[in-house]
Amino acid sequence: MNATQPAWWTALPDTDRPVLVGYGRADGIADPRRTALLTRLGVRQIMIGMDAGAPLSLAAMNKPVGGRRRDILAEAERLYEKNATAITVARDHGLLIRAGFVVGHIGMTQALLEENLQRILALISEGGTRGVFSAVDVEVLSPQPGARDYTYLTDPAAAQAAASRLGLSIADAPVLTTIAQRWRGQAVIPPENAMRDYVTALMPEVSFDDLAKTRATIRAHAKACGVVIGE
Repeated sequence: MNATQPAWWTALPDTDRPVLVGYGRADGIADPRRTALLTRLGVRQIMIGMDAGAPLSLAAMNKPVGGRRRDILAEAERLYEKNATAITVARDHGLLIRAGFVVGHIGMTQALLEENLQRILALISEGGTRGVFSAVDVEVLSPQPGARDYTYLTDPAAAQAAASRLGLSIADAPVLTTIAQRWRGQAVIPPENAMRDYVTALMPEVSFDDLAKTRATIRAHAKACGVVIGE
């Protein structure tokens, strides 16, 4: 793309060129060569779904880098490190990041929630104080039809298999079955109701209020760091 820029683009002074916004992965932005290419092409802001902080949480969200996933937790830790590296590389190349975080996942525990909170706050401190984060989006997990988390909500066997792979705990079979029957085949999904049932079935060690308070803490911290809160 860089070698075949159109004449109308190259004829424009840098100050008159459109500002481009893209979506990328942290491991891509952490590579200085790729980020330099993006900025040469006119990209000035990139959206990255950083999602979580704890390696086990990134694994539960199916986020680790690497195709074979021989050591899923090691790869998840590597992804967290890539998130931090991406902030440094973006700063060095004048690229802004709009970062997205999700609170909650299958098998979430109080300890995992606290680890996620502290690591996410650290990323926001780094991105905010360096002037890299243009905005932060943070929401409680919302299972949507077609997504893996909605499958967990409506298919107890799939949920139990996923939790077992990571050594995480979910509710007992009767609770899973009752909630699955409530949501299976529904055409209209009220988001907050689905979130609350997801917490009951798949995060029995935390409450919806715990997740909401964590979201509020993250948003308040981002605001204190001078970062815009996405709505």
